[in-house]
Amino acid sequence: MPSQRIRQINNALRDYMAVAIMRIVELPNGVVVSVTKVHTTADLRHAQVFLSIVPDNFAGSTLQLIEKHTSDIVADVVDHITFRLVPKFHFKLDDTERKAAQIEALLDSIK
Repeated sequence: MPSQRIRQINNALRDYMAVAIMRIVELPNGVVVSVTKVHTTADLRHAQVFLSIVPDNFAGSTLQLIEKHTSDIVADVVDHITFRLVPKFHFKLDDTERKAAQIEALLDSIK
């Protein structure tokens, strides 16, 4: 379980990362990106940024678009959040909602 400090860092990064992505990345029409969670290592060297992208059929191309703008996003985050060591950000798709929908569909099929 992460320490209180790491949880605060994760929450701050999650909130500001969402703002930075919206400000910097020009998303295709109809695409919505949410930063669902951030997991930062204890040494602050790496941070996994989990994204929910709707609709699903744009997830891969939108993730690539965000990764293409990583340096701009990081620069924007660093301008607003002070770090002694800036973590290396790794963007990943959060498939929690998709898995939940699959489980619900399976449960519905049992009824």
